[in-house]
Amino acid sequence: MDRRYLVAAALFSVLAARPLFAQECQNCKTRKIIRYDIEVLIPRPTTDAAILKWWNYFDTKDGVTQYFPSLDPTRDCLFVLDGGFLTKGENPERRLATGKEHPNMPPPGPAPGGADYLLYGTISGVGAPTLMLKLETASTRELVKSAVIDLPAGFEPYQAGRTVAESLGPIYTRIMEFERKKRDQGEPYAIWPRITLTPARAKLNVNEKTTIDVVLKDCDGVPLANRKVVLAATSGTLDRDSVTTDAQGKASLGFTAGAQPATATITADVVFTLPAGGTASADGIPARIVVVQPFTLPETFAVNFNEKLHSKDMRRQFESNVTVIYVRADRSLSQAYSNIENTLAAAGKVDYIVEAVSGTGRGWNSWDRVWVPGRVSQEETVGKPQATLERTANGMILRLNGFQEVWNAEEPEYMNGWVFDTLDLCTIGFTQAESNRLDAAAREKVVRVPQDLRPTNDPDGEGELVLTFKGAEKASVDIKMRLLMKDKK
Repeated sequence: MDRRYLVAAALFSVLAARPLFAQECQNCKTRKIIRYDIEVLIPRPTTDAAILKWWNYFDTKDGVTQYFPSLDPTRDCLFVLDGGFLTKGENPERRLATGKEHPNMPPPGPAPGGADYLLYGTISGVGAPTLMLKLETASTRELVKSAVIDLPAGFEPYQAGRTVAESLGPIYTRIMEFERKKRDQGEPYAIWPRITLTPARAKLNVNEKTTIDVVLKDCDGVPLANRKVVLAATSGTLDRDSVTTDAQGKASLGFTAGAQPATATITADVVFTLPAGGTASADGIPARIVVVQPFTLPETFAVNFNEKLHSKDMRRQFESNVTVIYVRADRSLSQAYSNIENTLAAAGKVDYIVEAVSGTGRGWNSWDRVWVPGRVSQEETVGKPQATLERTANGMILRLNGFQEVWNAEEPEYMNGWVFDTLDLCTIGFTQAESNRLDAAAREKVVRVPQDLRPTNDPDGEGELVLTFKGAEKASVDIKMRLLMKDKK
C-alpha cells in the first residue's frame, strides 16, 4: 500500500480525537519523552540478499516515528526529544551513532535530559521475529506499557512500525493509565495535585477568628486522602501548622487575626512523589484574609453650627448658634451590632435621628434698624432621621441631611439659612485611622467655612461647624469635609 495514503488516512482519523485530550493535559500537564530507535537483536546475515532483507527490520523505525508523535491523537500533550542526542548523558566525549545499523538506544540507568518517559524498541527471534515497543519511566526505568507484533516473511517495514505504535498508543493515555494506577496506591504518589484554601470569612476584625477549609485533589479531580498539608500565614496565627486530609481530600484549621490591620496570606504545600519518579510540590493559590480595625459606632454625637454675616454696607447681618444632638435610630441594635462592619453588611448605612435641637439667632432689620430674634424649630427636626453614617473602602462617610423650617421668627426673611438650607449636601469624610478610633475618646473639630463657599458678594460671612463625639477623653481628630453652601434667595 502507498505510504502516502497511510499517512493521509491516519491524519484524518486523529484530527477529531485531539480535543478530547486537551483539557486533561491542560490540568495534568504535558510529559517529556525521549524517543529512541529500534535495536535489531537478530544477527547480521552474511549474504547480500539476506542483508537487504535484514535491513527491513531497521526501517520499521520509520513507521514508529511517523505515528509518534505526528499521528498520535495525544501529541499535543507530549514534548518529544530525539534520543540520538541523549544516548550518553552529558559526557562531552559522546558520539552520535549514525547509519542504518547503528541505532541510538537508551543508556543503562536513569535516562539523561530531564525526561519523564522514554520510548524504544527491539526486534528479536530468529526464525519467528517479533517487534516489541516499550514505554518506560525515564528515572526508574519502570515499564509502563509494551506492544508486540509478529514480523512474518515479506512484511512491510513502515506498516509494521505503524501497527506496533498504534498498539502501544495513544501515548499520553497510556501514561495517564499508569500514573493513575500508581497514584491509587496511596501516599506518597500523586499526578499533579492542587490545593484549594477557602476561608469561611475573607474579612476579619483584629483578633477575630475564622476557619479555613483545605481541599486537596489531583489534576483529574480525584480527592487525595491521608495527605499531610503544611500551612503558613504571613500574619495572624494558625491553630496548627499542618493538617491531614480525610477520605474526601478535605481538612480544616483555625485562623486568628493579628492585633494590627493587615492582609494575611495563607499558603499550603504538599510534597509528593511523581509516578515516573522524583518529587514535586502541589499547585495552589494562596488564600488572603483582610484584617481591619473594627469601626465602633458612636451612640450619640453633637454638631454645633455657628454662623454670622456682616455685609460691608451693613444691610445684611445675621448671627446664629445652634447645637444638634444625634442618637442612633434604633438603640436596641447597639449591643448586637456594635461593629459597623456587621451592621453595614446588611443595611448599608446606619441612621441617626435628632434627639434635641437648641440655639439662638437674630437677623438685622435694616429698614427698622432693629434685630429680629429667632428660635430653633423643635417640631420640624426632633425625631426625624437627619444623619447617616456609612462605611467606605477607605473609612466612613457622615452625611447630615437637610433641615426644614429650622427657624421660627416673626420675620424669618431676616434669618439667613445658607448653612441649614443645604445641609443635605454636607458630607464629612473620616479616614480609616480616624474611623478606627472614632468612639474611643471625645473628638472635636472646628471647620471654618471656606471663603469661596460663603454667600456671593459677602466676603465678611463666616461659618464654622464643630463635631463632638462622646468618648472618654479629649482629643482632636483631623477630618476631611466638603461643605457646599449657597445663598438663600
